[in-house]
Amino acid sequence: MKLTILGSGTPGLSSTQYGSSYVVSIGSDHMMFDCGPAATYKLLKLGIAPSEIGYLFFTHHHYDHNVDYPGFLLSRWDTGYGEVPQLQVFGPKHTEQLTTRLIDPEAGAFAPDIQARINHPVSARGFQQRGGTLPRRPPTAAAQDIGPGSVCAGDGWEVIATATSHVQPWLESLAYRLNSAEGSIVFTGDAGPGESLIQLAGGADTLVAMCHMPQSDVREEERDSNLGTITAGRVAQEAGVKRLVMVHHTRAIGAETLGAPQPGGAERAVAEVASVFGGEIILGREFLEIPL
Repeated sequence: MKLTILGSGTPGLSSTQYGSSYVVSIGSDHMMFDCGPAATYKLLKLGIAPSEIGYLFFTHHHYDHNVDYPGFLLSRWDTGYGEVPQLQVFGPKHTEQLTTRLIDPEAGAFAPDIQARINHPVSARGFQQRGGTLPRRPPTAAAQDIGPGSVCAGDGWEVIATATSHVQPWLESLAYRLNSAEGSIVFTGDAGPGESLIQLAGGADTLVAMCHMPQSDVREEERDSNLGTITAGRVAQEAGVKRLVMVHHTRAIGAETLGAPQPGGAERAVAEVASVFGGEIILGREFLEIPL
């Protein structure tokens, strides 16, 4: 069982950290949590084909968590030659709507592209040359809007979800917990501190937590909807997790954005977390692989 960080940043433009996306590999199953900017490209950099991802879980539908979804869906379809198992997609309200609006073969945003690839003789011949069998079928995804509770299960693992506080009522947000015989891992998504999050993370081996900025930078109006260093550490401590992986960083925690990162920001952020959390602390970065 292994966690790979594809995206550890925020919507702030960065050449090294951008958006949110994570892959967990367990046995023969690969699952992605969120699909932020360039997630598909980053998968390929790690030697993982989109077709190898069987499950995708959205925490919420801010663009820094879902903007690469169309690229991921279409490349998975176009390079799968009709032999790829249907992608299982789960997320809060708007997950089904987003999927339909992207790849519906008649009315979706990419319907012209899909129809051209299916029907043009050169495209059809190329599809056959790559091992596909005509007639070519349009892309599909088994997308489901979900809420708190059991989400799905596979060979020796289960995913459950809970509601979190972020930008309601405009968007709903979920945190996920993956349980397996090899360990447990929790993804907060973008969330404020709350009892539901602490309960979901209770006793987990690893907590992948939003750690947006030093606590002193969190404004009053943000305290219920975002985790800073101290609140992330307190959630980890109260939940009794063994390891905290800090993600979703601003430049105040060392992200290289269009503004220069603050010197010593990463070190100060880790120290703030350590002041309230006694377990292992990892500062998440793109392409970091963490055995679980």
